[in-house]
Amino acid sequence: MEGDLNTKFDKAAEAIRNNEAIAKAAKQEDMLDIYGCFKLASVGKCDKPRPGGLFNKKEKTKWDSWDKWSKVEDLAGDQDKAKEKYIELVSVIIPEADW
Repeated sequence: MEGDLNTKFDKAAEAIRNNEAIAKAAKQEDMLDIYGCFKLASVGKCDKPRPGGLFNKKEKTKWDSWDKWSKVEDLAGDQDKAKEKYIELVSVIIPEADW
């Protein structure tokens, strides 16, 4: 099952990376959730300090999303559950996908 989950996760990540039109059409909030959940699933809990700088809004926003997803009790500390949630989030944006 784990190999199957990793394959589905990789396919979902590739679908988002390689489909700029879908990424642009999606709501920014949805894309931030996908990013934060991806970071949790691929890297783990957010353990980096929040980026500083006055003109670093994009990186701060991305960090905020990762940090938010790191605090979701059902997912925090369980990268497999985070991968499942990531696949679910991507499937909402790309409903025709067959992982």
